[in-house]
Amino acid sequence: MLRERASADRQQALRSAFTALLPRGNVEAGLSEGYEDQVVEATKIREVVETLRPHYNEYKVDALMKIIDANNHGVIPFRDYQAGIQKILHTSLRSARQESRQSLLLSSLTVFVAITNLVYVLLLSSPLEFLLLSELIFPVGSVIVFLGLAEVIMRLRPCSCLSSLSTARHSILDGLAIFAGIISLTGLIMHVMNNSKGLQWLLLGRAVGG
Repeated sequence: MLRERASADRQQALRSAFTALLPRGNVEAGLSEGYEDQVVEATKIREVVETLRPHYNEYKVDALMKIIDANNHGVIPFRDYQAGIQKILHTSLRSARQESRQSLLLSSLTVFVAITNLVYVLLLSSPLEFLLLSELIFPVGSVIVFLGLAEVIMRLRPCSCLSSLSTARHSILDGLAIFAGIISLTGLIMHVMNNSKGLQWLLLGRAVGG
């Protein structure tokens, strides 16, 4: 009994909403003869959809309108309205992330920095002594540090000019990357100041960043 009453109330609500969308002349003259011959403009339905889903963009609204006006007739009879509006109310759309060229470049930079940093740390922590590479320790480390910081800054998108870089963001990992960059920069500054512990700080930062 309650289910039948709820269904009847829902149908009455749909008819009342349909009536509200009709031109005034149709309401006064036509509804007494039944709803089947009445039509409502698709633009009116679209306004309702935009009101119900204010966070939906134009493409999502278009997708919902296809449910109720698949052939794009511009007018919607009551039967199509009755079936379609309920589907619209129970449909939730999600946007797929679209990878731009900038995003792909940033993803490639992320992979490059990660691999380069890993190789750098493995070589310098190896028991073998790479005497021939000793002069390249700080230059190569500096490049990796600045590339890593640039990569995480672009991924965090602190300003609107980087809004097109739609890559995944992980707060903990990004925080570690920034922390590692600060440690490495400290090591580079110490090296410039002829502090012998600069290498230790540089390697510690790169180990954390790895």
